[in-house]
Amino acid sequence: MPEEAVSVISAIVSGLFGVGGVVAYYRARTERLNTLADVRKTAAQTTTEAWQTLTQALQERLATVTERLCEVERQLELERNKRTLLEAKIRRLETERDQWILERQRLILQIAEMGGGGDA
Repeated sequence: MPEEAVSVISAIVSGLFGVGGVVAYYRARTERLNTLADVRKTAAQTTTEAWQTLTQALQERLATVTERLCEVERQLELERNKRTLLEAKIRRLETERDQWILERQRLILQIAEMGGGGDA
């Protein structure tokens, strides 16, 4: 009987350790799954933060570029206005020059008609 008792006790101890082994396996598996979930969550947060930082940097750069573009467009408009004014002034001066040329030719003809001698 003592041998049977030892066998029964051994069976009980083996059963307990066997069950403990199964429990330990499921605990380790659960902890591993929880760790993986935590790693995925941390990776998602890190990726989200990186995207937010990149997006913010790009938005700031876009604002700078947009501001500079607006300044260049303002300068371009000013220069176009100056060009328009200068072109108008050139047209007026060319018209005045043409009038002076006509006046000069008219005066040369008058002098020639009066018998005033050579060309001026």
